[in-house]
Amino acid sequence: MVQLSMYQKSRKGPVISQDATTRYLEFMENYPSLINRISLTYIATYLGVT
Repeated sequence: MVQLSMYQKSRKGPVISQDATTRYLEFMENYPSLINRISLTYIATYLGVT
């Protein structure tokens, strides 16, 4: 339960403090294989971009 709480807290930080471009570029660095496999709509939702 503590691990889940810490993960959720660390997940919310970048959404608030970074702009959309930075979040997308970091996503591309961390998950390069997912860019072509997942719809951009889902990626945008994950990153908190409308």
